[in-house]
Amino acid sequence: MSNILSNGILTVEIAEPGAYNGTRFDWTGFITQVTLEEGRHTFCVPESLVPGHGSNGVGLCNEFGISRAIGYDEAAAGEWFPKPGVGLLQKPDEEAYDFSRTYPLTPFKISVESSRQEITYTVLPEECRGYSMLLTKRISLEGDRLNIDYMLENKGTKLLHTEEYIHNFIGINGRLTGEGYELRLPGAAVVEVPESSFTAELLHTSGDRLYWNNEPGRPFYCRLAG
Repeated sequence: MSNILSNGILTVEIAEPGAYNGTRFDWTGFITQVTLEEGRHTFCVPESLVPGHGSNGVGLCNEFGISRAIGYDEAAAGEWFPKPGVGLLQKPDEEAYDFSRTYPLTPFKISVESSRQEITYTVLPEECRGYSMLLTKRISLEGDRLNIDYMLENKGTKLLHTEEYIHNFIGINGRLTGEGYELRLPGAAVVEVPESSFTAELLHTSGDRLYWNNEPGRPFYCRLAG
C-alpha cells in the first residue's frame, strides 16, 4: 500500500512506514515516485538497478546521522541508541558506526494524518539513555512544487547532535544517462573534484549544461559548482 498525494499537476507516491524496514533511511515520507501529470513524466528510481546492490533506497528518502549516530559512541556493546525516523538500534560491538550496516531494531511508533494534497507523520518519542525526540514531517503539494518540512524536537535530558540529508535517486522517465543526455542547471555548470579520471572523462559542460560523453558503466562522483 502507498499513500498518494495529487493536485492534478503532480502525483506523489509515498510508501507506508515499514514498507522500507532497514536501519538507514527515515521510514516516514519515503517517496517512491513523483509524476508530472502533463506528459506523465516520472522521476524516481531505485538506488541501484542491480538486484541486491545498495541499501534499498528509492526516489526521495532521507537519513539522519550518516556520519555520527546519536548516542552511539558512548553506548556499550549491547546497549541501544536512537536513529530519528527509524527506531532504537542496538550496538552489537565496539566497531565504529556504519550507516550501511544493518542493526537490531525496535521501530518507533508513527502516527499519520493525510488529505489529498498533504500528509503529516509524527514519530513519537521513546526514552533511550537520556535521549528522546519528537519528529514531525509534513509533505505537501503547492502547484508544481513538492514541499518537505521537518521539525525535530528534543524531549530528552541530553543534547541531540545530528545532521540530515535527502537522497535524490532520480532517473527521468527511467532513462539511463549517457550520450545525448543533458542536465540544465540554474547557473554556469562546473565539474569540481571528480573522484577519478573516469569521471573527468565522462562529463563535460557548456554554459548551464552538463553532458555525458557515454553511458557510465560504474558509479561516479564529483561536485557541481556554479
